[in-house]
Amino acid sequence: MHPTAERVVCQICKQAKDRSDGLPAALVRPPVVEVIQKTYPDWSPTGFICFPDVHHFKSVYFEELLVAEKGELSAAEAAVVDSLKTEEGILSRS
Repeated sequence: MHPTAERVVCQICKQAKDRSDGLPAALVRPPVVEVIQKTYPDWSPTGFICFPDVHHFKSVYFEELLVAEKGELSAAEAAVVDSLKTEEGILSRS
């Protein structure tokens, strides 16, 4: 943490974070917001969300999208979803 960094509270995990460790909730794409609101109906577009929580809900969104489209995930699709959950890029895997 930088000593002069502004701290904000993630509305999902409720932890104080540096502003640079997430983004304003208003920047989250609407389909991902819909997924968030299923679990957090009090979601506010004026709040803040940390990157780990953004990654989590993006992975849930993509998983739901793929399952709805095909009924199940292939091994490659599951790897993509897992990489989103762990904040790892697919290309960074060995």
